[in-house]
Amino acid sequence: MFANMREFVANKIEDRGRFISSEELNNLDSEIKRRQIRLDAAQTLGGKINQLKAETLAMINQKFLVPSGLNYYQDIPLVGGIINAFLNSITQCILAEDKEYKNILDENIINWFDEYIKSVDHPASWYIEALHYIKAHHGLKNEAEKEVNTYIDYLISGLS
Repeated sequence: MFANMREFVANKIEDRGRFISSEELNNLDSEIKRRQIRLDAAQTLGGKINQLKAETLAMINQKFLVPSGLNYYQDIPLVGGIINAFLNSITQCILAEDKEYKNILDENIINWFDEYIKSVDHPASWYIEALHYIKAHHGLKNEAEKEVNTYIDYLISGLS
């Protein structure tokens, strides 16, 4: 696929009456690789959303709800909805190449998080701990891991 994309773009440039330089080819190669990493990261994370959500909810239940005697059936769906929003927003950021990673995360999560926390009377630490858990267990490696962790770190910072 990489070679096909490279050839397609080079041919389109040549069709316009100009030849592509080796520097432009190198830049094109880098851009295609970067976009492929982002696509793979989003695809992998998107495919693991339900698994990560379930594992994270189990951790929240064990660490916070059971010891405090809170109502599992009332609190877990609320927490699960936010975890799902975290994961979906991170995936959207990757796909949208939200380079500032502020637009999607700020609009979808951070701007309304304080109001949400007040309305459900949950400590922000539950959600920060959930993000740390996701960061440690998403299973991505190398560049894809760095990509996803950038957004997770931004969320952790914004919620702290």
